[in-house]
Formats: sequence, C-alpha cells, structure tokens
Amino acid sequence: MGYKENFEKALEMRTTESKKWYLEQKEKFEKELSQIRNDRRLTPVGKTEKIKKLSKLRREDLLRNAHEGKQTYLGILDETIKQAKEVAYKPAERPDEQTERVFKRELTRFTTEAMMAPRFESLMQKMDAFINEHVSGQYYADEFADQFPHIIQQALTITEDPSKAKKALARKYEAVTEEHIPEEVREARHIVKAAEEAKTAPLFNSAVTNNANEVFGRDVSELLNRTEEYFTEQEETDGEETDE
Repeated sequence: MGYKENFEKALEMRTTESKKWYLEQKEKFEKELSQIRNDRRLTPVGKTEKIKKLSKLRREDLLRNAHEGKQTYLGILDETIKQAKEVAYKPAERPDEQTERVFKRELTRFTTEAMMAPRFESLMQKMDAFINEHVSGQYYADEFADQFPHIIQQALTITEDPSKAKKALARKYEAVTEEHIPEEVREARHIVKAAEEAKTAPLFNSAVTNNANEVFGRDVSELLNRTEEYFTEQEETDGEETDE
C-alpha cells in the first residue's frame, strides 16, 4: 500500500472508524447493563455488585482496545511518513556539469550581493532577479532554498520592519519550493506535513468523549485519547506490587 492510501486509511480511522467502533462498545455495554437490571433472579445488592464488576471490566476493555487502535493508527501514519519522505526528499536530478557550475557560480554571486545589500527592498529585488533568471526546476529550487537561512539572517538586520520582512521572505520561500518542484514531490511533502500533524490529533472526537463521560465515566472519557498515560500508570503500579 502506498503512502497516499495509507494516509487515507489513517484519516478514515480517525474520522469514521473510531466513532463506529466506540458506538459498538457502548451499545454492547448498555445491552449487558439492561440484562442485569432486568434479571429477576438477582437481588438489588446482587445487581449492584454485578454492574460494578461489569463496569470495571468494560471500562478496562474500552481503554485497552482504544490503546491498541491508537497504536495501529500511529503505526499507519509512521509508515505514511516514511514512504512519503522517500518521494518528497529524494535528490533532484542534477543538470549537466557545465550548467551546474554556472548556476553555483551565480548563486554564490547572488548570496554575496545579498549579504552586502544596504536595504531590505534591494535584497528582495536581487532575489527576484536571481529566481526569475536561474531557478527553473527542483534542483535549482533546492539549492537556492539551502541558502535561505543566511538570506533571512541578513534581511532581518537591514529591515525596518522585521515582522513584515519575515512574512515577505516566507512567501518567497514557499513560492520557490512549491512552484519549481514536480507535482508528485509537492504532494508527498504535503502528506508528510499533514501526517505529522495527524499524529498529534485526537483519535476520538468530542462527541465520542462527551458520550464516554456519560456512559463510562469522566476518568475514562479523559483517558480515551491519552491511553498511554493509563497503561504507563498501570505498569508502574504492577511493578510496585511485584517489588513488594
């Protein structure tokens, strides 16, 4: 499965499958509770005890299965990022030796002139002229982008409005790195960024956690998207009991 399909699968898990799975667990639990409450063979005390045991079991099951689901989700995203990076950051095809030598000479000349620019506007004009004349593909864009940290440093020392300058430089950097690379590479880079952001997004949405608060309890609701905390605490508790 390719990185596009993997990313779609992870999104499907977060947006649809996680809610569907939770509703199945909730309905199962509520059905079991109803059976206990309607069991005429049990005394009120017996029902209370049985409900207490069932609730503990189903709460632990919910967190354990949610934890396994989250690990699967994160694993898919990790694989997505790994695969997408192979496309997003593969070395660009280099030009012939003569063309490369001329480009690097011009890039060095531009960088030197940029370092000596007396005003921010002057630096930006030189940058535009260089890009228009010499940057026409991924190799050139990547080489130029590598110089950006030095350009930014110089630009911020000669501008009267650092905030405005940063925005202008950010737009220029994005234009160069976006416009001069193949569509496949651009898409792969976007997926890398989106997948990295998705790793920090909650697997269960607020509708699910709000319902879990009502059905399984507040503590379960709060841990549903942070199951690693629950199991880390459980492991520490088990370790302490073993030591004793």
